[in-house]
Amino acid sequence: MESDVGLVHLGTRKKQAHEDTRTSTPKKSLNTSKSTEMSLTSTTSSEKNSHEEKKTSSISYDQIKHDMEKCDAAIKDYEKEMKICTNNNLFNYYIASASKLREQSMMFLEIYKKQETDSKFTEEIQKLSLKVEYLLQQNKDRLKSELDCWDTSSTRTKEEQDDFKNKLITYYNCGSPKMRTIKCMILNKYFDRNFVRASHIWKAATKGVGLTEFKLSESDVNNERNGLLLYEPIEKTFDSKKLCFLYDPFAGNLRVKILCNDLRQTFIVDDAINRTNFNELRTFNDIDNAVLQLPPNLFPYRRLLNWHGRCSFKTAKANKWIDKDERLEDFFHLSDLISLPGED
Repeated sequence: MESDVGLVHLGTRKKQAHEDTRTSTPKKSLNTSKSTEMSLTSTTSSEKNSHEEKKTSSISYDQIKHDMEKCDAAIKDYEKEMKICTNNNLFNYYIASASKLREQSMMFLEIYKKQETDSKFTEEIQKLSLKVEYLLQQNKDRLKSELDCWDTSSTRTKEEQDDFKNKLITYYNCGSPKMRTIKCMILNKYFDRNFVRASHIWKAATKGVGLTEFKLSESDVNNERNGLLLYEPIEKTFDSKKLCFLYDPFAGNLRVKILCNDLRQTFIVDDAINRTNFNELRTFNDIDNAVLQLPPNLFPYRRLLNWHGRCSFKTAKANKWIDKDERLEDFFHLSDLISLPGED
């Protein structure tokens, strides 16, 4: 009986051991399967990440080329439109839009310059960057060459003109806003204020568009340094680009330059009665090389007068107002050597 019980007990233990073995074997196999699956997943993920990195790198490279091509196309579009544009507002819009495009493009260049890439990729980026920078500079130079605002007519109201005139009178010490007579800064003589114009150097009609090219803000269009007090016929001659100012950095003054030979023998005071009343018999030739009268250490925006001079000289050459061998480029380059933007 005991022997039978022992056999039963032994059989039970063998059965239990067999069941344990059968149970544990699948568990081990399951764990191995999971481990293998995780390994495969990890490998697949790694390959995917590697692929994504390559894809990202490829996208970045293609994006740079794409942005460069867009920039190039936009520049050509602006060049095409500006050549045929006759509407001042639309023309100013093109200039402002192009300025924004340049800002965005420069930001784009700075971002990609900071990327860490392999040497070959870096070399390609540098080539593309140089091309974009060249195109941007080319566009900037071309746009600036179009910035001739002196063909636009005035849009100021009488109140705006009076306000600006009073600011100039005070700033340049040419009398008093309450005085009936004020001084012309070229003739250095007092006239009834109705005969002296408050001339914007950069025309008020632009609303300041284009001034950012000269490191100024659009609001500077009504800054005192953007104005001159000139006897009316002189102001008209300045606006028509037959007269400009050349800066002498050695003497530290601005001098008048007449750019129309036919104008030289013309009386500045065109009315004979007024010439007698004002005792003013000077011709435009008499004020050629005259010094612009300024208070000590005060200047109008010389960078704008310099640009006006460049545009005036170009117009005078095109219209044959001056001799073909006349050269003023050296004066303009000297003007570029004056103090830093913001101080000139």
